[in-house]
Amino acid sequence: MKSFTKMCKLDAFKPFANHEMATDTLKSLQNGEMTPFLTDFVETYFPTGKKNTHLAVQDTRLAVLFNTNMGITCKNNDAIQELFRGIRYHFDVFLKQNEDTDGIKLSEACLG
Repeated sequence: MKSFTKMCKLDAFKPFANHEMATDTLKSLQNGEMTPFLTDFVETYFPTGKKNTHLAVQDTRLAVLFNTNMGITCKNNDAIQELFRGIRYHFDVFLKQNEDTDGIKLSEACLG
């Protein structure tokens, strides 16, 4: 865990307000549409104006949406896939370390 947290840290986390919002967001993304929730999150937390800044994404369709709608260059390759695997594995630790996630129960967040 120590070596992974040296490489990665959780800078931002914003849970969905409820299950309906999560479902609506997923349906919109599946239909190739950005949602205000996702747009707001990325505009708030993604650094703009920096050279060679890319957004790592797992889904190539999502990468196209970010590029088309927001002009953000995304990366998706084997290294990114491994990065996301590590994030999923250590996600509960990241939540515990982030002050903005107090009171969030991972078991409840995974209900769907």
